[in-house]
Amino acid sequence: MSRSVIRSATASAVFALSIGTALAADVPSDYPPEQSYAAPQAFSWTGPYIGAHIGYAFGQFETTAAGLSRSIDADGFAGGLLAGINYQVGQFVVGFEGDYTGTNFNGRSAFPGSAIRGDIDWMATLRGRAGLAVDRYLVYGTGGLALADVALAGYGTADGANLTGWTLGAGVEAAVTDNVVVRAEYLYTNFPEKWYNLGGTPAHADVDDHTLRLGVAWKFNMF
Repeated sequence: MSRSVIRSATASAVFALSIGTALAADVPSDYPPEQSYAAPQAFSWTGPYIGAHIGYAFGQFETTAAGLSRSIDADGFAGGLLAGINYQVGQFVVGFEGDYTGTNFNGRSAFPGSAIRGDIDWMATLRGRAGLAVDRYLVYGTGGLALADVALAGYGTADGANLTGWTLGAGVEAAVTDNVVVRAEYLYTNFPEKWYNLGGTPAHADVDDHTLRLGVAWKFNMF
């Protein structure tokens, strides 16, 4: 076989291979190109938040005056502002929260010589929180200090004081978006015994308050 024949055969093979490669590149594939999918990021409760709450309070002023002891039933609406911060580790969430509540919590009862009325105009708490998170849901317990303006009125006068007590409670929260969190919560608050001077008649009372409230907060994302 002559060299010219070999060169011609080789050139023909190279040409055929190049044509086949070009045609193969133009044939559409039945399989889509590989795509990378990022796994959705799990919701995190970590971060500060601010919000508001509204609810209903009920309880008693355990009162003694003019030789008579009596429970004054009281109730009223309550609403105010809240702020706090959470930190999540695994499914566990811990944090702190403070709130301020305006309320018309009050009640009255008859005593010898006069009716006595108990009032709370405002209340504030500073509490720790700890709970268990399941994705966008959080169940928690809470407890800490409480402050309130507690007053008694009767015998033609009134006397009041800012008292320090304690509070315990529990609640559940749901993150409806990455920033908006709604909640339902119960708090029990107790203020210790305080003596009042009602127009020369000594009286004392301690207060038990139960509050059911709903709230909404804006959570600031940390990441």
